[in-house]
Amino acid sequence: MDFFFTQFKIQLFLKWPNDLINENGKKVGGLLAWHSDNNLIIGIGLNLNCQNLPINAANILTFPIKLVEKKELLSNLVTYIINNRHENADTTYQSWMTKCYRLGSNVQMTEDKKIYDGKLIGIDQDGALLINLNKENQYKNEVGVGVGDGDGDGDGDGDGDGDGDDQLKKFYSGQLIYK
Repeated sequence: MDFFFTQFKIQLFLKWPNDLINENGKKVGGLLAWHSDNNLIIGIGLNLNCQNLPINAANILTFPIKLVEKKELLSNLVTYIINNRHENADTTYQSWMTKCYRLGSNVQMTEDKKIYDGKLIGIDQDGALLINLNKENQYKNEVGVGVGDGDGDGDGDGDGDGDGDDQLKKFYSGQLIYK
């Protein structure tokens, strides 16, 4: 993502679970990652010169690009990735959290036919979406969440104020809607 800002001044964000989003909120690509043996394999898909895109998608570049330029773009992207790798997972995680799309926004998550309202607080290191659900929402949806929030105040709400008005919930699948 930093490559596109460095090369073209295009700001990109990560939208859970795997979308690349531009500053206008349009999907311009996606990431896929899988683990095989002791290797992490990452695939990157980019919208380049696509025709008839859905209304919520766009080409990553605002100008046409020829096949020769696509090959050069790919070569430059691979070189950038190799030259800018992080030394450990924590550094990578922190870098990715700074690119989390609409962090702190009110969201609605649908999982197993249950609807949850809350605030997007991030993505866990294992890839789970983290949402603070308010207490009212907990009872409305009859949800029992037993996940600690890590803020140290013992109330389980993730905001550190000790009032217990929110609960942290991890989501590994579902449909996410930004409010």
